[in-house]
Amino acid sequence: MSIIVSIFIFSVIVIIHEFGHFIAAKKNNVMVEEFAIGMGPKIFSAKKGETIYSLRLFPIGGFCQMLGDDYTNSSERSFGNKSVLQKIIIVSAGAAMNFLLAFIIFILLVAFSGTSTPRVNKVFDGYPAKQIGILPGDYIRSVNGNKINIAQDLSFYISDSGDKEIELEIKRDGKLLNFLITPVKSEDGRYILGFEKDIVSGLFSKIDGVRKINLVEIFLNAFFMILFYIKLTFIGLFRLLSFKLSISEMSGPIGIVKIIGDTYNLSIAAGFIYALESIANFMAILSANIGIFNLLPIPALDGGRLFFLLIEAFRRKPINVEKEGFVHLVGFIILMIFAVIIAVSDIIKII
Repeated sequence: MSIIVSIFIFSVIVIIHEFGHFIAAKKNNVMVEEFAIGMGPKIFSAKKGETIYSLRLFPIGGFCQMLGDDYTNSSERSFGNKSVLQKIIIVSAGAAMNFLLAFIIFILLVAFSGTSTPRVNKVFDGYPAKQIGILPGDYIRSVNGNKINIAQDLSFYISDSGDKEIELEIKRDGKLLNFLITPVKSEDGRYILGFEKDIVSGLFSKIDGVRKINLVEIFLNAFFMILFYIKLTFIGLFRLLSFKLSISEMSGPIGIVKIIGDTYNLSIAAGFIYALESIANFMAILSANIGIFNLLPIPALDGGRLFFLLIEAFRRKPINVEKEGFVHLVGFIILMIFAVIIAVSDIIKII
């Protein structure tokens, strides 16, 4: 079942991503020759209008093949003959759709299930929060100068600090207070301060003593959740490049399938609705991560193409097609080598 769920999640994210390129190409009068879901040999294909729609053997990936995508076609409807701005819109539309998918899912999750907030609801005896004087109703505004927008921000910075002292900025009765506090390790291995975060219920649920979330909070929470996972992507990339994060700590498609399977198996025990929420949350996180990863200036990815388009806009003339193609080819080879290393690491971890 976890394989089916994984294929479904990857397929939805890929379809949404490629549909972004597809609709942007159509809106800018670029001919789309093929819209494919999956990679490898064709299983099924059908032509509607000028476009071939195909389903391919391997259910990871996909593509939107446009006329003149390689700049070799002189037709008015070819990608290469469009303005730099039009090409930028088309290339970036895939990632934009990934962000939109994540945003919509987060909106639905928060609207139906509610969320926790950076406000303190309860302080527990015997923990640092109680000892330094944190009170119920306190709102955590920042940790070590890092602004806290949602509860996930707060949890991350506390966990990431380990057992090192951190500085909290707290708003209490309209006044700003600063506290120095050192997290402690809980029985399950998490670093905590010893307080319970406040919660707000969804629009369609009723919990005694808990207020309902409002529409403004729903949209803001969804927006800040996307920013949170974008921030985590950049933090992870920075730590990888600075050798603070090892390859073994990363996951590729194989590792992600295992994570999805573990998430599904754990959540389904609590009921179908809880499992659906967990899988939807994972899909939103993965979609946001794929969106930002695709925009990184890495050859062979959308971000690599955007980088060359920005150079073209600055120079006011295109980069040599052969030189750009060579850079993308080298980038693709490096990405494939990296993907194989990640895959081997994932397999070793599973074994």
